[in-house]
Amino acid sequence: MRTNAGRERDFRQERQHLLDALAVLLVSGCDIATFNVALNSSQICKALSPKDSRGEVIPGEEVTPSRICRALDLFENYGIIEPYMRRLDPYTKTYLPRHVTLTEQFFKLLQVNLDLLFKEREERLRALAEGILAPGEVMSVKAARQRFFDEKVAQALKVRRERAIEQKRLSRIARSTQLDDRQFQIAAWLINTRPEVSGMTPDDFELLVYHYLRQIKLNFDAEPPG
Repeated sequence: MRTNAGRERDFRQERQHLLDALAVLLVSGCDIATFNVALNSSQICKALSPKDSRGEVIPGEEVTPSRICRALDLFENYGIIEPYMRRLDPYTKTYLPRHVTLTEQFFKLLQVNLDLLFKEREERLRALAEGILAPGEVMSVKAARQRFFDEKVAQALKVRRERAIEQKRLSRIARSTQLDDRQFQIAAWLINTRPEVSGMTPDDFELLVYHYLRQIKLNFDAEPPG
């Protein structure tokens, strides 16, 4: 691969360390569904720069955006990332891309089990299609499915609680003996709990009140208005 890229000698140790660290950084931020990696120049430079005992970047030893660009150019020449569009970053004055796409060769160099990799990729694509995962979200499919099911359970419990509260309120209204009093209480309850009724016509609102009267069997004999 090195020969195909037009290079015969190994890299200097300093550059080799940078390439190794950059490869680890890319794979850690890779979206398995697309093999895309979003890039942020300042974050990458900070992550790859040498740091002191306090975790601060050592002055004068910072990894610059231009070094990252040259490293990505090498990765592209070696075929371990897809050719990427070069756009000038007005802040860093470099052509650091916003994202790169890793190739199968990249994962081969890391000795990744490709069968398992592509199996996981298919699972993530299926999870994306089902709405269980959001594009670019860094989370295992198993964890995403558990979150999805937990959300569904929480939604079901919320609906159940709301229905119980509604039934309790309507049952209390049912104890009223006067039809007008029941209608007034239901109308007041709808106005306080259902913001959407403010846009209804008087006739539609009256029909909604009647619907609730019928629903809890308070007034079977009354005729609907209109």
